Amino acid sequence: MGFLLQMIRDAELYLTIKTKPSSEQQILLEQLTSVERYWYAELFPRWLASNDPRFLLWRGKLMAGEYTQNDSQVIRAVAAAVKQRGGCFWECYIADLSMATDLIVGYRQNHPLCIQLTSQSDEYSQQKYQDWQQTLQNWKIERGLFLSYNPGEPNFIDQLANLALHHSDHLEIGTYLKLP
Repeated sequence: MGFLLQMIRDAELYLTIKTKPSSEQQILLEQLTSVERYWYAELFPRWLASNDPRFLLWRGKLMAGEYTQNDSQVIRAVAAAVKQRGGCFWECYIADLSMATDLIVGYRQNHPLCIQLTSQSDEYSQQKYQDWQQTLQNWKIERGLFLSYNPGEPNFIDQLANLALHHSDHLEIGTYLKLP
């Protein structure tokens, strides 16, 4: 149900933007945050126009009620910390399920960054990192941050938010950085 509600919301806003003349489209897009603009002007239309290679897999899990976002509390806490520090974020099912992106974060430079969070230790996350990097490249996402975290560490949420914001402003195009 959550996926369908997001899909309807995204489609309605996307169609509202696309049905306007170019000058009005630009005005509407400028009213959005940098990450919302990235979603509605680039990633969402790209997803709509493409064949999602993971669609059958995640659709089946959603329909069977097997989709669980085990780290949803961590993602929401990081998003709140990003917002508290003056950044912006985007979180949605399509980005997560199709594009291996838990959060899209933007900060001062308005360069949205796709981020994947994992609690797997560095030694066990190498294959997940490679799959993630390949997924981002397949979707023509130009840069990304793969963050491993230890939920037992004090202040790990703050550390993740700080890393996300810093790299949103400073990570070079063509870089898919993995940080333990």
